[in-house]
Amino acid sequence: MLDSVSQSVTIGESGTYAAQLTFKDTAKTGTITVTKFDRTTKQALRGATFTLTDADGQVIATATTDATGQANFSGVAQGTYTITETAAPAGYLLDSQPQMVTIGESGTYAATLAFVDTLKPVVPATGTLTIVKVDGQTQARLAGASFKLVASDGTVVATGMTSVDGQLTFNNLVLSQYQLIETVAPTGYQLDSQAQLVTISEAALTVKLTVANTALPTEPETPTEPETPTEPVTPTVPQDDHLQVNHDDDQITVTPVRPDSNDTVVPATNGAAQTTRRTATIPATPQSVKSRQVTVAQAAVMLPATPQTPTTKKPTLPQTDEQSAVVAMLLGLMLLLSLFGWEYRRVRHA
Repeated sequence: MLDSVSQSVTIGESGTYAAQLTFKDTAKTGTITVTKFDRTTKQALRGATFTLTDADGQVIATATTDATGQANFSGVAQGTYTITETAAPAGYLLDSQPQMVTIGESGTYAATLAFVDTLKPVVPATGTLTIVKVDGQTQARLAGASFKLVASDGTVVATGMTSVDGQLTFNNLVLSQYQLIETVAPTGYQLDSQAQLVTISEAALTVKLTVANTALPTEPETPTEPETPTEPVTPTVPQDDHLQVNHDDDQITVTPVRPDSNDTVVPATNGAAQTTRRTATIPATPQSVKSRQVTVAQAAVMLPATPQTPTTKKPTLPQTDEQSAVVAMLLGLMLLLSLFGWEYRRVRHA
């Protein structure tokens, strides 16, 4: 800058013939003014911060816009500088593009730079809806349930199906009221067609909803027809001409029958009695037959309480030619008694 102070000097006899004067000039400085305003409305913006950086990258100064939207850098020495916005006003996007300015004889000593900021887009708050599908009785998680989320204007905004953990989540839901409708029920369950009202708001950005299903009733098994009962088999008693069988409800009474005096009973190989007819003369004194009670199978076998007395004929003295017949008769009677004893033991063991 020009040194405006004048200096005096005298050349002569009383002075000096060699004088030296010093003038000092001060380097000229400049001023940089930054203005900040809204890109759309051109409204001045308070609170934008800027930095002043020299050619060597050194930060010389910082300044923040005031209510008029201006930030001033004064006393800036001659040179080239970079102005950078480091903080945008609240609600605005940062203008990251720096601007350069030169202060000097070939430039200007009072520079004005304009920066514009764009208002940040308003991003509406969003919420989340989580659906948990369970069995209405056991509370077990159910997979395979499909849902649709319907906005208040009837628009379907989301669809989905519950996963293996029984959950389904709808994200990025704008604040509003919705209807949740089940469209497909899990396998083996009844569809819950009742729509449920869901509200996403500032106070409830995250909503969790549990939806229960009722299992379908199982078809009863067709009963099998019972088998027709078979008639019980009537027990059989071996046929024997010398046994009398009487059936009385559940009791069977077997009574040995004394063979006719003219019959001879011979044991057979299969245990049954065989009867052969012989004619014999009964002695004058009949042999008595004792009665006994025998128990066989299911009931008692009763022998006649009163022995059957064989019919007697008028006794005659045996003749010489009749002795052989008497002997035969005695042998037959002995055989008959033996057979009767054997039959009694067999029936008793049975």
